[in-house]
This record gives sequence, structure tokens and C-alpha cells, in this order.
Amino acid sequence: MAEGYIRLNKQGVSVSVTSTDLDIVERAHEMSGIGTIQGPYPLKSGKQRWNWHVAKQSDIARLLCAIAPLMSERKRTTQILLGRPNTCPIPVVVASTGTVPRSPIPPG
Repeated sequence: MAEGYIRLNKQGVSVSVTSTDLDIVERAHEMSGIGTIQGPYPLKSGKQRWNWHVAKQSDIARLLCAIAPLMSERKRTTQILLGRPNTCPIPVVVASTGTVPRSPIPPG
């Protein structure tokens, strides 16, 4: 299982996915071709966790455009609040089956 967030802070927007399953974190990194993998970090349970983190603002913009069609209405509303109302500098194509394209992040 993995958890993720889109956060707005003083430096801008950041995206992170955290999991105790390294393969999930590696898959996010591999599919996007952006960001960094951090960890392992020990947990009290004895397990380890890893993070996939994206902070470069140009990468964030491309990532959010690519995943926007997969987001809930509430999350898309967040994009409007961040000043990105339905505008993407790249074309976004999502298969009618609802599957995520193999490489959803076009090169910048």
C-alpha cells in the first residue's frame, strides 16, 4: 500500500508517494522519469519506508497535467486554487479503460 500527497509550501508545490513496498516507489519513479527516491527510513514496526519525491516545479506541472484526468473532482478543484484551471502545456491522453499510460509524463 502507498500513500501520497500534493503539498503547497513556501518553495512551491511538491508531490510525494510513501510506501513500505520499494517496488511501488520505484514504479512511480520509473513511470514518470522524474523525482528522486529517498530512504530507506526505519519505522517503529521494524519495517522500512521509501519516498518518491518531486519538487522541481516544471516537473510538478507536467505531472499534475498527466494525472489530472485520474483525480477526483475535489483534487481537480485544488488545481484551480493553485492557478492551473484546466490548462496543461502538454496534451493528456488517458485510455478509455481507465488505465494509466506507461509513460504519462512527456519529456520537458
